[in-house]
Amino acid sequence: MRTANRVSPKIPIYRRIEEELRSMLAEERFKPHMPFLSEMELCERFQVNVATARKAVNQLTEEGLLYKLHRKGTFVAPLARNKLILLVTSEADYSVIGRLTPMARLFPELQWQELVVDDLRSCVPDIRHIFPRLAGTLFIRDISKCIDVIHGVQSQNVPTFFYGSDTHLGYLQGVHALLHRERDISRMALDHLLEKGCRRIGFFGSSEWATYASRQAEYIQWMGEKKLPVIQKNIIDQTLPTMRNAPACYEALKSYFKSGEFTGDGIYCVDAWAAACLVQAALAAGLRIPEDVRVISVEDDQTIAGRIFPQISCVRIPLPEDIREAVKLIAQHSTDDSKTIRLWSRPYVIARQST
Repeated sequence: MRTANRVSPKIPIYRRIEEELRSMLAEERFKPHMPFLSEMELCERFQVNVATARKAVNQLTEEGLLYKLHRKGTFVAPLARNKLILLVTSEADYSVIGRLTPMARLFPELQWQELVVDDLRSCVPDIRHIFPRLAGTLFIRDISKCIDVIHGVQSQNVPTFFYGSDTHLGYLQGVHALLHRERDISRMALDHLLEKGCRRIGFFGSSEWATYASRQAEYIQWMGEKKLPVIQKNIIDQTLPTMRNAPACYEALKSYFKSGEFTGDGIYCVDAWAAACLVQAALAAGLRIPEDVRVISVEDDQTIAGRIFPQISCVRIPLPEDIREAVKLIAQHSTDDSKTIRLWSRPYVIARQST
């Protein structure tokens, strides 16, 4: 039975469904956190296809009337869920919003939406009008790409937060921040290689990005403290565009290893993407891993390093836990003018096989 026929047929079908569902929610037929009608139930009730039903539900979700939990369904939001947090990432292919869905019950007043910083940049002057329920913004990872937007958002009196590396401390005047310590990360990686017997340890990264440059500086300092030789030919310093272009990175590394310049027995890679290219290039050049060279990387995405074969060890930055802690900070400090910077993150080593 179609329940929306009484509404003018000039109104799009999904809008009619929205209004019907909005009325149901206003009449409190559903209690907070109760499962809402499934897509199939909506299709049957309104005699529409899945795409139309989903469009109506998505609109109500954006308004904060409903919320979704991954693989569990759609639920009724409490009426207090009226504060919006913008999650602003520096790159379009980097997403964190899926890591927040388990927090819906912890913060019933919050709703979050993810944007790429370039999409937010043009909205900054009107941000309060575009997002009238905005309670704060969380910028993630590469502050160098976000700093102008951060300052713009602050100028609109929107609470502003940052999560990332402590190499960005110099940018963080007046900004709440949750940071991980680069010193801890690099020393965990290098100590692991040392425990495995490596003495001629190399480094793979790029000095063109502050975080990677910081890890290289920690590598050089650590080698000096351990009185181990820093062999320049074992330091692979690629340009950032080359590192971020997998085919180009692979070809450059393969040529390097085939030349015989690398004489190390271990190598510290700045991230798991770099390590994936390095491992494949080393194998193509005839090196055996870990027999000839042990590899360790840094990762904040659990899906990458675990897929590299032969498997390598890594220092994992606990990104899901960190992002959730950052949201807690937003909930606690969105109405607090005092600025807090916390070195909170707790990275840990994952030793895979014999690496």
